[in-house]
Amino acid sequence: MKFNTKLLPGITIISFFEVLCKLTKISKKHADSHFEENRKKWAEYRKTHTSKYLEDQHDFAMLQYGRYNKLLNNIFMKGRPINASANTCGVLAAFNVLKYLGDDNDDLFPELLNAFETRCLVLKGYFGTSFVGILNFLKKKGYESKLFIGRKVTKENMEYLENEYGAFILLAYNNAENVADMIHYISITKEENGFVKHNSYDQIVCYPTLYEAVINYNRTDSNKSKAIGVAGVRKINLLNKEEE
Repeated sequence: MKFNTKLLPGITIISFFEVLCKLTKISKKHADSHFEENRKKWAEYRKTHTSKYLEDQHDFAMLQYGRYNKLLNNIFMKGRPINASANTCGVLAAFNVLKYLGDDNDDLFPELLNAFETRCLVLKGYFGTSFVGILNFLKKKGYESKLFIGRKVTKENMEYLENEYGAFILLAYNNAENVADMIHYISITKEENGFVKHNSYDQIVCYPTLYEAVINYNRTDSNKSKAIGVAGVRKINLLNKEEE
């Protein structure tokens, strides 16, 4: 049974996920139990994968993110294990944004997994990561953001973001005609030749504008995506803050 996303505004999804995040937190002890093993396996991965950005979350079945729950696993995973290959698109988006903005920490990805497990997991990880949680985390790390949601994801507002920011996070429905096809985070970076999407499962293409990169996510003859929200992210400029 299909459920069209026209009946589910973007602000509703983002707010609902944040409520679930607050109601279904996992303990720091549980998150920390994953950290050392995640860091070791990440170090092994980086010996052969040295590209700046992460392009495929399916590489990370060996990493842990979230907490197993038998009922939720049967409903949402159909018995498949819950691990970082299934639910870390938001973490990859944050990682890629931070790499674009100059973070050179070798352990950045396992540290993000650890921090997000206690702050940003939605429904113990079965619904991935909270957009609000990601942006709040980035703010605490010295970055500021501007988020446009739903009908405010317009050409004019995307032009504002591309002029003021260099790195972006898009949250979108995979299929605007059926919410059951789930949602996905991708990062977009402003490169020399245009705007490039990462971990989008599309071919790597440079778009001339941010707006075109956003609206062309997952567009095929049989599948029409739709943006839920787009955030621009940049380092906080303390001088500008003082002038304000």
